[in-house]
Amino acid sequence: MSIIKNFLANSSARALFLVLPGSGQTKAVKELTRIQLLCFRAALSLNVLAVFPTSEARLPVIKVRKALESTQIGTIFGHTSTTLVAAGQIAATRSVFSLTDSASSSGAWTSLNDNPSGYFHQAYMMFKPVAEAWPAIASPFRTEQPGQSEVEWAAPLWADSEIPGEFEEAFRSFEEVASHALSPWSFWHLWLLGRLTGVEVDPLLQKRIAQIEDFAWDAGPEAVAIEIDRIQAEWLAEQLPQSDQVSFDSATGLFFTQQVPLDAVTLVETTLKQVEFARSVAAKSNCGFNSNSTAWMYIEFTLESCRGDANAIEQNLEIALQDIIGGLKDSTYQPDGKLTALEQVLDRAVTDLRAHHPDVAEAWEARVKHKLKLAKSSQKQLIIERATELISVSHDQLGTELELDAKTISTTAGEVQSSAIRRFFGRVAQMRIVIRSSEVVKRIDASSGYKGTRIVQTLQSLIDLIVGAWSG
Repeated sequence: MSIIKNFLANSSARALFLVLPGSGQTKAVKELTRIQLLCFRAALSLNVLAVFPTSEARLPVIKVRKALESTQIGTIFGHTSTTLVAAGQIAATRSVFSLTDSASSSGAWTSLNDNPSGYFHQAYMMFKPVAEAWPAIASPFRTEQPGQSEVEWAAPLWADSEIPGEFEEAFRSFEEVASHALSPWSFWHLWLLGRLTGVEVDPLLQKRIAQIEDFAWDAGPEAVAIEIDRIQAEWLAEQLPQSDQVSFDSATGLFFTQQVPLDAVTLVETTLKQVEFARSVAAKSNCGFNSNSTAWMYIEFTLESCRGDANAIEQNLEIALQDIIGGLKDSTYQPDGKLTALEQVLDRAVTDLRAHHPDVAEAWEARVKHKLKLAKSSQKQLIIERATELISVSHDQLGTELELDAKTISTTAGEVQSSAIRRFFGRVAQMRIVIRSSEVVKRIDASSGYKGTRIVQTLQSLIDLIVGAWSG
């Protein structure tokens, strides 16, 4: 990671403490809220780009820079911290495109800083008055090579991992706003807390959030929050695949699980046949997907050379899937129903292999179990409380298993706790996906002691908990 790119990402995140949404926010609320959201988007996008220096990760940075430039920052707010921070975000998002990944030496830093026509110089000069006015932001400006000690992913924003005193009141006010039920800022509080402590939200999850379409960002924090909730639930379901499937019984208004009987050998054969067919259909489209595509080559290699290795199949198909998802975002591929069908087949194939093939499930369990640790008593208490609500909207067997898993999570540690976390939160993720349907919410309203919207809040609070605790 380039020292300079990381300096920009950290400066961008530190500056957010000057524009946090607060409980007393009144001035030009709509436009201020838009600028606050864009500043968060800029900081997240720069953070992702510092880890994934690819064209796919650059696109969100370009988009947020254009969106910030379209705002009337100075006209509305004058020469205030909001104006300075937003201007700094613009310059920072412009400057990364004048950098190379090798620009990490003292000489590179000096030459960029001393070049008045360079974008990096603009970013430096935009952030400098902010740093001079608020000393807690200033530390990277005080050394010859700003940010050199912070070049690793998941480094705290400040050395002691604590909020500087001058920002504490603003951050506590932001926490109050973000803690409200269905607050559109809850993820951003979680993300900023991770940046503050160095316990980051998973980088691949951040990458997906950075790629949220412009229409949601334009619509405001609430629309972005809906997209983030969807992305988090889908991501968690992929990380914690289950051997059964959570469904909803509209007659009783209750969730239930049903086994998906799949033989390992049959699963592999069926998976490869489906992928091969879906690829042949997508090849007939005019969307840019062809034999030169990365996804095509990984699928081809899998079909020709990996039929007897389930783990290799899972890993290759995951790479192919991510290539298609990224290619649709950065316009390598054009939207097309046939390519979407292939994307869905690959997604289902990877999830099924992780959940139902013993070799893949064992390998995947080994990869994720070290991430599944919950030690805080407050976390355990929340799980016990929320499980009670989920049990009320679940059939007997699912409800009993949720209760047992919640108790195990709260009273054990190590591999026993890890296994319970995997099943409990894997099912929570599936339930959150199912309950996105307004009809499911209405049916719960009609048949349960809890409102459907309350169950949505409960599921989302649990997903926020495990996402925040997930060690990247």
